[in-house]
Amino acid sequence: MVSKKKEKAIEASKEAERESQRNAEQMSQVEREYEQVRGGSKFVNRSEFHNYVTMLKSKGKQFRQMKASLKEIRSELAILDRTEKILKSRTTNLTEALEDIEKQRGIAGYQQTREEL
Repeated sequence: MVSKKKEKAIEASKEAERESQRNAEQMSQVEREYEQVRGGSKFVNRSEFHNYVTMLKSKGKQFRQMKASLKEIRSELAILDRTEKILKSRTTNLTEALEDIEKQRGIAGYQQTREEL
């Protein structure tokens, strides 16, 4: 009984070793493929990392600037929309007032005729 447990444990140990070996081989294959694609070592050297960090910083700065610009444009759009609504309402009021003045002076329809020409 003890010997069966011992044999099972030895077999499990051997299977784990084989699995570990397969994983190591697969890992080395993937590393070789990466080196071929990248054209060098699997680690980034100091200058490449510095260039990468510099690029990230510049992109971050550019993103923040564009985000601020977009915020300004959106706020300006909101102001212009509100201004447009106010001016349209004033136009309606002024048109009505102009029509009343035309009626008082006896030249009703003058502005409409003028716009058609």
